[in-house]
Amino acid sequence: VTDSLPALALGVEPGEPGTMDSPPRDPAEGIFWSGSRRQIIFFGLLIALITLISFRAGAAESLAKGRTLAFATLSLSQLIHVFNYRSFKISIFRRGPAGNRSLILSVLVSAAAQLAVLLAPLLMDLFGTEPLSTADSLTVSGLILVPLAGGELWKLFAKNKSYRERG
Repeated sequence: VTDSLPALALGVEPGEPGTMDSPPRDPAEGIFWSGSRRQIIFFGLLIALITLISFRAGAAESLAKGRTLAFATLSLSQLIHVFNYRSFKISIFRRGPAGNRSLILSVLVSAAAQLAVLLAPLLMDLFGTEPLSTADSLTVSGLILVPLAGGELWKLFAKNKSYRERG
C-alpha cells in the first residue's frame, strides 16, 4: 500500500538525457530484460536481508518488536528505494533528489501513513506494532538507506563496465 503513490509518481519522471538517442531494445526481450532481472533479484535480496537483520535485532527483545522492526524496515526501505528508479544510469547525487515533486510528495504522504502505524496508539493496536525506542528508530533509519547505497554502487559498477567494454 505505501509504495503505490510513489510508483505512480515515477510515471511523470522526466526522461534521462540522451534516452531518445539510444537504439531501441529488442522486442523479444520483453519487459524484464536481463539487466532488469538482475536488478530485481539484487534489490529483492538486499531488502530481504536488511529486513531480516532488523527482525533479528528486534526479536532479541520480543517477537512483537522483531515484527515491528521488520515491518518498518521493509515498508520504509521501499520508499527510499524508489529513488533508485528515477535513473538507471545517473547518480541521485548528480540528478538531484528533488527533480520530481510528485515523487517527493508521494513518498512523504506514504511515509506519514507508515509512521502513523508505528506511532499512533490506535493504529499500533490495530496493526499489532510495538513502540520503537530511539535505538530501534536509529537501526531502522540506517538499514533503510542500504538500498539507496546499493543503487548508487550498482550505477557505479554499471558505468565502469560500460567504459571497459568501450575499450
